[in-house]
Amino acid sequence: VEQIRADIEDYQSLLNTYTASLSAGAADTSSLEEQLYKAAHNAIGKTEELKERERILMEERYDLTVIEIIAITALAMFVAAIVAWTLTRSITRPISETLSIANKVASGDLTVDSRSSRGDEFGQLLAAFGIMVTNLRGLIQEINQGAASIASASEELSAVTHQTNMGVAEQKSQTDQVATALNQMVATVTEVARSAEAAFQSANHCSDKTESGTAATNETLSFVSELNSQSTSVMQQLNTLKAETDNIGTVLDVIKAVAEQTNLLALNAAIEAARAGDQGRGFAVVADEVRSLAKRTQTSAVEIESLIGNLLASAEAAVSDMGRGHQLAKQTLERAELGGTAIQAIAEAVEEIRRYNSQIATAADQQISVAEDMNKNMTQIRDIGDQSAASTEQVSAASEELARLAEGLHTQIAQFRY
Repeated sequence: VEQIRADIEDYQSLLNTYTASLSAGAADTSSLEEQLYKAAHNAIGKTEELKERERILMEERYDLTVIEIIAITALAMFVAAIVAWTLTRSITRPISETLSIANKVASGDLTVDSRSSRGDEFGQLLAAFGIMVTNLRGLIQEINQGAASIASASEELSAVTHQTNMGVAEQKSQTDQVATALNQMVATVTEVARSAEAAFQSANHCSDKTESGTAATNETLSFVSELNSQSTSVMQQLNTLKAETDNIGTVLDVIKAVAEQTNLLALNAAIEAARAGDQGRGFAVVADEVRSLAKRTQTSAVEIESLIGNLLASAEAAVSDMGRGHQLAKQTLERAELGGTAIQAIAEAVEEIRRYNSQIATAADQQISVAEDMNKNMTQIRDIGDQSAASTEQVSAASEELARLAEGLHTQIAQFRY
Protein backbone atom coordinates (compact mmCIF):
# COMPACT_ATOMS: atom_id res chain seq x y z
CA VAL A 1 0.00 0.00 0.00
CA GLU A 2 2.91 2.41 0.84
CA GLN A 3 4.58 1.53 -2.45
CA ILE A 4 1.39 2.27 -4.35
CA ARG A 5 1.02 5.56 -2.48
CA ALA A 6 4.67 6.47 -3.42
CA ASP A 7 4.05 5.56 -7.08
CA ILE A 8 0.91 7.69 -7.10
CA GLU A 9 2.85 10.60 -5.58
CA ASP A 10 5.57 10.17 -8.26
CA TYR A 11 2.88 10.05 -10.91
CA GLN A 12 1.30 13.19 -9.47
CA SER A 13 4.70 14.94 -9.46
CA LEU A 14 5.37 13.93 -13.06
CA LEU A 15 1.91 15.01 -14.03
CA ASN A 16 2.49 18.41 -12.43
CA THR A 17 5.82 18.69 -14.27
CA TYR A 18 4.15 17.64 -17.53
CA THR A 19 1.44 20.20 -17.01
CA ALA A 20 3.99 22.89 -16.26
CA SER A 21 5.95 21.98 -19.39
CA LEU A 22 2.85 22.18 -21.47
CA SER A 23 2.06 25.53 -19.96
CA ALA A 24 5.61 26.73 -20.67
CA GLY A 25 5.23 25.71 -24.31
CA ALA A 26 7.88 23.01 -24.27
CA ALA A 27 8.07 21.19 -27.54
CA ASP A 28 9.52 17.87 -26.43
CA THR A 29 7.39 16.22 -23.73
CA SER A 30 7.70 12.68 -24.92
CA SER A 31 10.09 11.69 -22.15
CA LEU A 32 7.71 13.07 -19.60
CA GLU A 33 4.82 11.27 -21.22
CA GLU A 34 6.80 8.06 -21.22
CA GLN A 35 7.64 8.56 -17.54
CA LEU A 36 3.96 9.32 -16.86
CA TYR A 37 2.94 6.15 -18.68
CA LYS A 38 5.45 4.05 -16.76
CA ALA A 39 4.45 5.60 -13.47
CA ALA A 40 0.76 5.06 -14.26
CA HIS A 41 1.47 1.53 -15.44
CA ASN A 42 3.44 0.74 -12.28
CA ALA A 43 0.71 2.22 -10.08
CA ILE A 44 -2.00 0.31 -11.93
CA GLY A 45 0.00 -2.91 -11.82
CA LYS A 46 0.67 -2.61 -8.13
CA THR A 47 -2.98 -1.69 -7.56
CA GLU A 48 -4.09 -4.80 -9.44
CA GLU A 49 -1.61 -6.85 -7.46
CA LEU A 50 -2.96 -5.34 -4.24
CA LYS A 51 -6.50 -6.03 -5.38
CA GLU A 52 -5.57 -9.65 -6.10
CA ARG A 53 -3.94 -10.02 -2.71
CA GLU A 54 -6.99 -8.45 -1.05
CA ARG A 55 -9.23 -10.81 -3.02
CA ILE A 56 -7.21 -13.84 -1.95
CA LEU A 57 -7.14 -12.62 1.64
CA MET A 58 -10.88 -12.01 1.60
CA GLU A 59 -11.48 -15.48 0.16
CA GLU A 60 -9.33 -16.99 2.89
CA ARG A 61 -11.18 -14.99 5.52
CA TYR A 62 -14.51 -16.03 3.97
CA ASP A 63 -13.55 -19.71 4.00
CA LEU A 64 -12.37 -19.40 7.61
CA THR A 65 -15.58 -17.62 8.57
CA VAL A 66 -17.68 -20.31 6.87
CA ILE A 67 -15.76 -23.03 8.71
CA GLU A 68 -16.23 -21.22 12.00
CA ILE A 69 -19.95 -20.78 11.33
CA ILE A 70 -20.32 -24.47 10.43
CA ALA A 71 -18.41 -25.51 13.55
CA ILE A 72 -20.44 -23.22 15.79
CA THR A 73 -23.67 -24.42 14.16
CA ALA A 74 -22.70 -28.09 14.60
CA LEU A 75 -21.73 -27.47 18.22
CA ALA A 76 -25.01 -25.65 18.86
CA MET A 77 -26.98 -28.48 17.26
CA PHE A 78 -25.11 -31.05 19.34
CA VAL A 79 -25.76 -29.12 22.54
CA ALA A 80 -29.42 -28.64 21.55
CA ALA A 81 -29.74 -32.39 20.87
CA ILE A 82 -28.29 -33.22 24.29
CA VAL A 83 -30.60 -30.72 25.99
CA ALA A 84 -33.62 -32.02 24.04
CA TRP A 85 -32.76 -35.65 24.90
CA THR A 86 -32.35 -34.75 28.57
CA LEU A 87 -35.64 -32.85 28.67
CA THR A 88 -37.46 -35.60 26.78
CA ARG A 89 -36.13 -38.27 29.11
CA SER A 90 -36.99 -36.21 32.20
CA ILE A 91 -40.58 -35.96 30.91
CA THR A 92 -41.18 -39.38 29.33
CA ARG A 93 -39.58 -41.45 32.10
CA PRO A 94 -41.97 -40.38 34.92
CA ILE A 95 -44.85 -40.56 32.47
CA SER A 96 -43.85 -44.14 31.61
CA GLU A 97 -43.57 -44.99 35.31
CA THR A 98 -46.99 -43.48 36.01
CA LEU A 99 -48.50 -45.29 33.00
CA SER A 100 -47.00 -48.61 34.16
CA ILE A 101 -48.41 -48.15 37.67
CA ALA A 102 -51.81 -47.16 36.26
CA ASN A 103 -51.88 -50.28 34.04
CA LYS A 104 -51.09 -52.49 37.05
CA VAL A 105 -53.84 -50.87 39.10
CA ALA A 106 -56.26 -51.20 36.18
CA SER A 107 -55.45 -54.93 36.01
CA GLY A 108 -56.31 -55.29 39.73
CA ASP A 109 -52.80 -55.15 41.25
CA LEU A 110 -53.02 -52.83 44.26
CA THR A 111 -49.63 -53.87 45.66
CA VAL A 112 -47.72 -51.39 43.47
CA ASP A 113 -45.40 -48.86 45.11
CA SER A 114 -45.55 -45.40 43.54
CA ARG A 115 -43.26 -43.59 45.96
CA SER A 116 -40.86 -41.14 44.27
CA SER A 117 -38.04 -38.89 45.45
CA ARG A 118 -38.70 -36.34 42.70
CA GLY A 119 -39.67 -32.88 43.88
CA ASP A 120 -41.34 -31.69 40.69
CA GLU A 121 -44.92 -31.99 39.46
CA PHE A 122 -44.35 -35.58 38.30
CA GLY A 123 -43.22 -36.51 41.81
CA GLN A 124 -46.35 -34.91 43.23
CA LEU A 125 -48.43 -36.81 40.67
CA LEU A 126 -46.85 -40.13 41.69
CA ALA A 127 -47.35 -39.30 45.38
CA ALA A 128 -51.02 -38.47 44.83
CA PHE A 129 -51.44 -41.66 42.78
CA GLY A 130 -49.85 -43.65 45.62
CA ILE A 131 -52.29 -42.14 48.13
CA MET A 132 -55.17 -43.05 45.85
CA VAL A 133 -53.94 -46.66 45.51
CA THR A 134 -53.51 -46.91 49.30
CA ASN A 135 -57.04 -45.64 49.90
CA LEU A 136 -58.37 -47.98 47.23
CA ARG A 137 -56.52 -50.90 48.83
CA GLY A 138 -58.06 -50.10 52.22
CA LEU A 139 -61.49 -49.78 50.67
CA ILE A 140 -61.17 -53.15 48.93
CA GLN A 141 -60.09 -54.76 52.21
CA GLU A 142 -63.08 -53.28 54.04
CA ILE A 143 -65.46 -54.45 51.32
CA ASN A 144 -63.93 -57.93 51.45
CA GLN A 145 -64.40 -58.02 55.23
CA GLY A 146 -67.99 -56.86 54.79
CA ALA A 147 -68.63 -59.61 52.24
CA ALA A 148 -67.19 -62.19 54.65
CA SER A 149 -69.44 -60.86 57.42
CA ILE A 150 -72.46 -61.07 55.13
CA ALA A 151 -71.57 -64.66 54.17
CA SER A 152 -71.16 -65.60 57.84
CA ALA A 153 -74.45 -63.97 58.77
CA SER A 154 -76.24 -65.75 55.92
CA GLU A 155 -74.84 -69.09 57.12
CA GLU A 156 -76.06 -68.37 60.65
CA LEU A 157 -79.46 -67.35 59.28
CA SER A 158 -79.61 -70.56 57.23
CA ALA A 159 -78.83 -72.62 60.34
CA VAL A 160 -81.49 -70.80 62.36
CA THR A 161 -83.99 -71.27 59.53
CA HIS A 162 -83.22 -74.99 59.43
CA GLN A 163 -83.81 -75.25 63.17
CA THR A 164 -87.05 -73.32 62.79
CA ASN A 165 -88.20 -75.68 60.02
CA MET A 166 -87.52 -78.63 62.29
CA GLY A 167 -89.44 -76.95 65.13
CA VAL A 168 -92.39 -76.17 62.88
CA ALA A 169 -92.44 -79.74 61.57
CA GLU A 170 -92.38 -81.05 65.13
CA GLN A 171 -95.14 -78.62 66.08
CA LYS A 172 -97.25 -79.83 63.16
CA SER A 173 -96.74 -83.45 64.20
CA GLN A 174 -97.71 -82.65 67.79
CA THR A 175 -100.74 -80.70 66.59
CA ASP A 176 -101.91 -83.65 64.53
CA GLN A 177 -101.53 -85.92 67.54
CA VAL A 178 -103.50 -83.53 69.75
CA ALA A 179 -106.24 -83.28 67.10
CA THR A 180 -106.45 -87.07 67.01
CA ALA A 181 -106.64 -87.18 70.81
CA LEU A 182 -109.39 -84.55 70.79
CA ASN A 183 -111.40 -86.57 68.28
CA GLN A 184 -111.00 -89.61 70.48
CA MET A 185 -112.05 -87.57 73.50
CA VAL A 186 -115.15 -86.31 71.71
CA ALA A 187 -116.09 -89.86 70.81
CA THR A 188 -115.46 -91.00 74.37
CA VAL A 189 -117.48 -88.18 75.94
CA THR A 190 -120.29 -88.90 73.51
CA GLU A 191 -120.17 -92.48 74.64
CA VAL A 192 -120.32 -91.32 78.26
CA ALA A 193 -123.40 -89.25 77.47
CA ARG A 194 -125.09 -92.21 75.85
CA SER A 195 -124.11 -94.34 78.82
CA ALA A 196 -125.60 -91.79 81.22
CA GLU A 197 -128.84 -91.75 79.23
CA ALA A 198 -128.96 -95.53 79.26
CA ALA A 199 -128.27 -95.51 82.99
CA PHE A 200 -131.11 -93.06 83.50
CA GLN A 201 -133.49 -95.29 81.53
CA SER A 202 -132.24 -98.50 83.15
CA ALA A 203 -131.50 -97.53 86.74
CA ASN A 204 -132.48 -100.99 87.95
CA HIS A 205 -129.74 -102.52 85.79
CA CYS A 206 -127.12 -99.93 86.83
CA SER A 207 -125.31 -102.30 89.15
CA ASP A 208 -124.61 -104.64 86.26
CA LYS A 209 -123.28 -101.73 84.23
CA THR A 210 -121.06 -100.34 87.01
CA GLU A 211 -117.94 -102.13 85.83
CA SER A 212 -118.53 -101.00 82.26
CA GLY A 213 -119.05 -97.42 83.45
CA THR A 214 -115.91 -97.56 85.56
CA ALA A 215 -113.85 -98.80 82.59
CA ALA A 216 -115.27 -96.05 80.38
CA THR A 217 -114.46 -93.47 83.05
CA ASN A 218 -110.89 -94.72 83.38
CA GLU A 219 -110.50 -94.56 79.63
CA THR A 220 -111.83 -91.02 79.67
CA LEU A 221 -109.36 -90.07 82.41
CA SER A 222 -106.55 -91.61 80.35
CA PHE A 223 -107.55 -89.66 77.25
CA VAL A 224 -107.96 -86.40 79.16
CA SER A 225 -104.58 -86.92 80.87
CA GLU A 226 -102.98 -87.53 77.49
CA LEU A 227 -104.71 -84.40 76.17
CA ASN A 228 -103.29 -82.41 79.09
CA SER A 229 -99.80 -83.78 78.38
CA GLN A 230 -100.10 -83.00 74.67
CA SER A 231 -101.28 -79.47 75.46
CA THR A 232 -98.22 -78.93 77.66
CA SER A 233 -95.94 -80.22 74.89
CA VAL A 234 -97.58 -77.97 72.30
CA MET A 235 -97.12 -74.94 74.57
CA GLN A 236 -93.44 -75.80 74.94
CA GLN A 237 -93.08 -76.09 71.16
CA LEU A 238 -94.80 -72.75 70.66
CA ASN A 239 -92.55 -71.09 73.25
CA THR A 240 -89.54 -72.60 71.47
CA LEU A 241 -90.87 -71.26 68.15
CA LYS A 242 -91.24 -67.80 69.71
CA ALA A 243 -87.66 -67.90 71.05
CA GLU A 244 -86.30 -69.02 67.67
CA THR A 245 -88.27 -66.23 66.01
CA ASP A 246 -86.64 -63.72 68.37
CA ASN A 247 -83.24 -65.17 67.40
CA ILE A 248 -84.08 -64.69 63.73
CA GLY A 249 -84.94 -61.07 64.49
CA THR A 250 -81.51 -60.62 66.07
CA VAL A 251 -79.84 -62.13 63.00
CA LEU A 252 -81.87 -59.81 60.76
CA ASP A 253 -80.60 -56.83 62.77
CA VAL A 254 -77.05 -58.01 62.06
CA ILE A 255 -77.86 -58.41 58.35
CA LYS A 256 -79.35 -54.91 58.15
CA ALA A 257 -76.35 -53.43 59.94
CA VAL A 258 -73.97 -55.22 57.54
CA ALA A 259 -76.04 -54.10 54.54
CA GLU A 260 -75.99 -50.48 55.77
CA GLN A 261 -72.21 -50.67 56.28
CA THR A 262 -71.81 -52.22 52.81
CA ASN A 263 -73.94 -49.46 51.30
CA LEU A 264 -71.81 -46.81 53.05
CA LEU A 265 -68.58 -48.45 51.87
CA ALA A 266 -69.93 -48.68 48.32
CA LEU A 267 -70.87 -44.97 48.46
CA ASN A 268 -67.34 -44.08 49.61
CA ALA A 269 -65.93 -46.29 46.86
CA ALA A 270 -68.07 -44.51 44.26
CA ILE A 271 -66.85 -41.13 45.56
CA GLU A 272 -63.23 -42.23 45.40
CA ALA A 273 -63.80 -43.69 41.92
CA ALA A 274 -65.33 -40.41 40.79
CA ARG A 275 -62.29 -38.58 42.09
CA ALA A 276 -60.06 -40.96 40.18
CA GLY A 277 -61.76 -40.02 36.91
CA ASP A 278 -61.47 -42.40 33.97
CA GLN A 279 -59.07 -44.64 35.85
CA GLY A 280 -61.69 -45.37 38.51
CA ARG A 281 -64.59 -45.82 36.11
CA GLY A 282 -64.41 -49.63 36.24
CA PHE A 283 -64.34 -49.63 40.00
CA ALA A 284 -67.26 -47.16 40.07
CA VAL A 285 -69.34 -49.76 38.20
CA VAL A 286 -68.39 -52.38 40.82
CA ALA A 287 -69.19 -49.90 43.61
CA ASP A 288 -72.64 -49.20 42.06
CA GLU A 289 -73.25 -52.95 41.83
CA VAL A 290 -72.24 -53.36 45.48
CA ARG A 291 -74.63 -50.54 46.46
CA SER A 292 -77.42 -52.20 44.47
CA LEU A 293 -76.73 -55.54 46.17
CA ALA A 294 -76.64 -53.84 49.59
CA LYS A 295 -80.00 -52.11 48.89
CA ARG A 296 -81.51 -55.41 47.78
CA THR A 297 -80.18 -57.00 50.97
CA GLN A 298 -81.75 -54.23 53.07
CA THR A 299 -85.06 -54.62 51.22
CA SER A 300 -85.00 -58.41 51.74
CA ALA A 301 -84.11 -57.91 55.41
CA VAL A 302 -87.06 -55.52 55.89
CA GLU A 303 -89.41 -58.01 54.19
CA ILE A 304 -88.06 -60.84 56.32
CA GLU A 305 -88.41 -58.68 59.43
CA SER A 306 -92.05 -58.02 58.54
CA LEU A 307 -92.66 -61.74 58.03
CA ILE A 308 -90.91 -62.55 61.30
CA GLY A 309 -93.06 -59.93 63.06
CA ASN A 310 -96.20 -61.58 61.69
CA LEU A 311 -94.86 -64.99 62.68
CA LEU A 312 -94.05 -63.72 66.18
CA ALA A 313 -97.53 -62.23 66.58
CA SER A 314 -99.08 -65.49 65.38
CA ALA A 315 -96.88 -67.50 67.73
CA GLU A 316 -97.85 -65.30 70.68
CA ALA A 317 -101.53 -65.67 69.77
CA ALA A 318 -101.04 -69.43 69.49
CA VAL A 319 -99.35 -69.52 72.92
CA SER A 320 -102.27 -67.58 74.40
CA ASP A 321 -104.85 -69.84 72.72
CA MET A 322 -102.93 -72.93 73.75
CA GLY A 323 -102.83 -71.66 77.34
CA ARG A 324 -106.59 -71.38 77.32
CA GLY A 325 -106.81 -74.83 75.75
CA HIS A 326 -104.51 -76.19 78.46
CA GLN A 327 -106.75 -74.67 81.11
CA LEU A 328 -109.77 -76.22 79.42
CA ALA A 329 -107.96 -79.58 79.37
CA LYS A 330 -107.35 -79.29 83.11
CA GLN A 331 -111.02 -78.48 83.60
CA THR A 332 -111.94 -81.45 81.42
CA LEU A 333 -109.67 -83.66 83.55
CA GLU A 334 -111.37 -82.39 86.68
CA ARG A 335 -114.79 -83.04 85.14
CA ALA A 336 -113.71 -86.53 84.13
CA GLU A 337 -112.56 -87.18 87.69
CA LEU A 338 -115.96 -86.00 88.87
CA GLY A 339 -117.51 -88.41 86.41
CA GLY A 340 -115.38 -91.21 87.84
CA THR A 341 -116.53 -90.31 91.33
CA ALA A 342 -120.09 -90.42 90.13
CA ILE A 343 -119.57 -93.86 88.56
CA GLN A 344 -118.12 -95.11 91.84
CA ALA A 345 -121.12 -93.73 93.65
CA ILE A 346 -123.37 -95.80 91.36
CA ALA A 347 -122.13 -98.96 93.07
CA GLU A 348 -123.05 -97.56 96.48
CA ALA A 349 -126.45 -96.17 95.74
CA VAL A 350 -128.62 -96.68 92.70
CA GLU A 351 -130.91 -93.91 93.84
CA GLU A 352 -128.06 -91.46 93.84
CA ILE A 353 -127.26 -92.54 90.28
CA ARG A 354 -130.79 -91.61 89.26
CA ARG A 355 -130.28 -88.12 90.63
CA TYR A 356 -126.83 -87.66 89.17
CA ASN A 357 -127.51 -89.07 85.71
CA SER A 358 -128.85 -85.71 84.57
CA GLN A 359 -125.69 -83.99 85.87
CA ILE A 360 -123.48 -86.52 84.12
CA ALA A 361 -125.30 -85.94 80.83
CA THR A 362 -124.91 -82.16 81.24
CA ALA A 363 -121.21 -82.53 82.04
CA ALA A 364 -120.79 -84.75 78.99
CA ASP A 365 -122.41 -82.10 76.81
CA GLN A 366 -120.07 -79.48 78.23
CA GLN A 367 -117.09 -81.74 77.59
CA ILE A 368 -118.19 -82.23 74.00
CA SER A 369 -118.50 -78.45 73.56
CA VAL A 370 -115.09 -77.88 75.13
CA ALA A 371 -113.54 -80.63 73.01
CA GLU A 372 -115.02 -79.11 69.85
CA ASP A 373 -113.61 -75.69 70.81
CA MET A 374 -110.22 -77.25 71.44
CA ASN A 375 -110.43 -79.03 68.11
CA LYS A 376 -111.07 -75.67 66.40
CA ASN A 377 -108.14 -74.14 68.29
CA MET A 378 -105.87 -76.98 67.25
CA THR A 379 -106.95 -76.44 63.65
CA GLN A 380 -105.97 -72.78 63.97
CA ILE A 381 -102.66 -73.78 65.54
CA ARG A 382 -102.01 -76.15 62.65
CA ASP A 383 -102.81 -73.34 60.17
CA ILE A 384 -100.40 -71.07 62.02
CA GLY A 385 -97.80 -73.82 61.83
CA ASP A 386 -98.30 -74.01 58.08
CA GLN A 387 -97.86 -70.24 57.86
CA SER A 388 -94.73 -70.52 59.97
CA ALA A 389 -93.38 -73.18 57.62
CA ALA A 390 -94.07 -70.94 54.62
CA SER A 391 -92.37 -68.01 56.38
CA THR A 392 -89.32 -70.07 57.23
CA GLU A 393 -89.10 -71.16 53.60
CA GLN A 394 -89.09 -67.50 52.57
CA VAL A 395 -86.42 -66.76 55.16
CA SER A 396 -84.39 -69.69 53.86
CA ALA A 397 -84.71 -68.44 50.28
CA ALA A 398 -83.69 -64.95 51.40
CA SER A 399 -80.66 -66.33 53.25
CA GLU A 400 -79.64 -68.28 50.14
CA GLU A 401 -79.99 -65.12 48.02
CA LEU A 402 -77.92 -63.22 50.58
CA ALA A 403 -75.24 -65.91 50.47
CA ARG A 404 -75.23 -65.75 46.66
CA LEU A 405 -74.85 -61.99 46.72
CA ALA A 406 -72.00 -62.25 49.23
CA GLU A 407 -70.29 -64.84 47.02
CA GLY A 408 -70.67 -62.58 43.99
CA LEU A 409 -69.19 -59.66 45.92
CA HIS A 410 -66.31 -61.85 47.08
CA THR A 411 -65.70 -62.94 43.47
CA GLN A 412 -65.52 -59.30 42.36
CA ILE A 413 -63.09 -58.46 45.17
CA ALA A 414 -60.92 -61.49 44.30
CA GLN A 415 -59.95 -59.78 41.05
CA PHE A 416 -57.79 -57.36 43.05
CA ARG A 417 -54.43 -58.15 44.64
CA TYR A 418 -53.81 -56.17 47.81
